[in-house]
Amino acid sequence: MKIAVLYPDDFSIWQFKRAMIQALVTKGHEVYIICPSGDYIHRLESLGIIHISVNFYRFLNPWKDLKYFIQLYRIFRKYNFDVVHNLTIKPNIYGAIVAKLAGIRRILGTAEGLGSVYLENPEFKIKLLKPFISRLYWLGCHLSDRFWFLNEDDLFFFVSQKIIDRKKTVLIKSTGVNIEEYSPHAINHHHLMELKEEFKIDNKTKVVLMVVARFLWSKGVREVIEAYEILKYKCPNIIFILVGAFEKGNSESVPKNYLSEKASNSFKVLNFRNDIKELIFLSDLVILPSYYREGVPRILLEAMSMGKPIVTTDNVGCREVVEQGKNGFLVPVKNSEALANSIKILIDDDNKRIEFGKYGRLKVEREFSDGIIVNKILKELYQMNC
Repeated sequence: MKIAVLYPDDFSIWQFKRAMIQALVTKGHEVYIICPSGDYIHRLESLGIIHISVNFYRFLNPWKDLKYFIQLYRIFRKYNFDVVHNLTIKPNIYGAIVAKLAGIRRILGTAEGLGSVYLENPEFKIKLLKPFISRLYWLGCHLSDRFWFLNEDDLFFFVSQKIIDRKKTVLIKSTGVNIEEYSPHAINHHHLMELKEEFKIDNKTKVVLMVVARFLWSKGVREVIEAYEILKYKCPNIIFILVGAFEKGNSESVPKNYLSEKASNSFKVLNFRNDIKELIFLSDLVILPSYYREGVPRILLEAMSMGKPIVTTDNVGCREVVEQGKNGFLVPVKNSEALANSIKILIDDDNKRIEFGKYGRLKVEREFSDGIIVNKILKELYQMNC
């Protein structure tokens, strides 16, 4: 079969969908990735895919969206794909509409979290556009044959709001994690020593790590800063490390100067980097106090796979991976004090951290490994025999 996968960027496909793409290619399918050109295209091409470049703009812009729509139509008509698999909101909407207009026989969708649009209190502009976006999402779901949800909350919301027919839905929790790549045994120890020297970490230091794709308020940045302020005197050997990217054009973005002012020797703010695995290994626990409409946060799975305890919010997507008091703690959203208390419990108890880390690793092996998740994708979404 000729399968087209639509995604906003090449890095995310490489990072989160690599195992799925590899499995489709291995089964003999001709896989096309339709996304903007980027630094990870050559890595994707090494898997055996064909890349088709398009211009894609993340935010609302009618003119740029129309150009994207026209590009997709020309591509779909030219290549006559058997399957189009859309991922994230714009491909789910525009990709489904264009695929139907172009006569594509099978259309698949994926909700990787509902993002800023469906926050409890979105900004005024989003609040005004939300009914229109929901109607467009209804159309995308209506035109799709099957639709993959990463968590029960999003699936229930779409069904209850009559955005999608329950019969079309597929629930597969997470996109999976490579448990061999994210393993304590797959660490570059030379680089680990360099990191310890860079951040002045010794055997007494306790490291709390937070990694986000984008520094957004709804990822819990303010709450992390407030938790640090609570703990810095109670736990004098503690270091917080925040890793992420600053995004222009998003009203939810945390200003760069705000984080720069907060940064110190014990509160590190880093631009996104390629040594996340070593940073996780270096950490004593990983946190994500998000109130964003997550799918299933990949960083939590990576931390669990590396044998680290986690602290996150009792929030959509985040709660999918935590068994309270077994591999981590769930705290209420926007509650810095509860976040600080849970961090301190783990910082103060070496045995509990080890116990939580072991259970988290076993949980990933049982429920969230690439092999398990990809088999579900092929069987339940693509409806292939594995």
